[in-house]
Amino acid sequence: MAGFYFNSNFHGKNNLYVIRRMITKIFKIMKTYINLLLLFLITTVSCHYPVKEKPVIPENQPIVSYINSYTENNAPILVFEGSSNNASHVIRTLWHGRLSDSVYRKDDLKFIESDYYDKDAWETFSEKYSKSDTDEPLKKWNENDFTFAYNIITLESIEELLDNPNLRKKKGKLYSFSDVFYYNKKYAIFMLHVYSDIILSKEIDEAVIIMKKENGTWKLADKVRIDPFIIFL
Repeated sequence: MAGFYFNSNFHGKNNLYVIRRMITKIFKIMKTYINLLLLFLITTVSCHYPVKEKPVIPENQPIVSYINSYTENNAPILVFEGSSNNASHVIRTLWHGRLSDSVYRKDDLKFIESDYYDKDAWETFSEKYSKSDTDEPLKKWNENDFTFAYNIITLESIEELLDNPNLRKKKGKLYSFSDVFYYNKKYAIFMLHVYSDIILSKEIDEAVIIMKKENGTWKLADKVRIDPFIIFL
């Protein structure tokens, strides 16, 4: 046919270009679907995989049980890094202190006049733990000692707050715990200090906490407080 020229080379290249574009689009779509699938799988596994909890330290469980029953919600509390006082202070508080009457909200019997006191058990307890006070550095709590939610407050941070009041952004009671001591094979005892704020400006409570294990769970048995007018020499 006159005037008509069929360029097979041109149409061949054009078809090849179209095919390449189609293949490129297909690969992009497949890549998108694969990424979405991977994201879905990762999200699903993350949501259903059990969160690793802090391991329970048996020696600290009485403190954990007390705080869990004492606080009303799961909001983090403030914990001073230093283990408060020493065994001798706990022993003196028990010897001179009185049980807290939870019914009438007043001091009740002396500890050494109560059913908790057993002469042989007391001598064993006082002899064992009075020897534990040494010149070793003060024990420091860290973020792995307890399973309840808490933030560690260091001595350095308190000093910084004292030097610069504008930095006092963290509010709330500050808790300080001693080590846990065991008495008469069935009671766990530790010293508790509670301060009204982060800079230790006002002490709300100081007591020796007595915990007793019931059905495998540590529960509050009593508190022993010392008369503030008694001075230890």
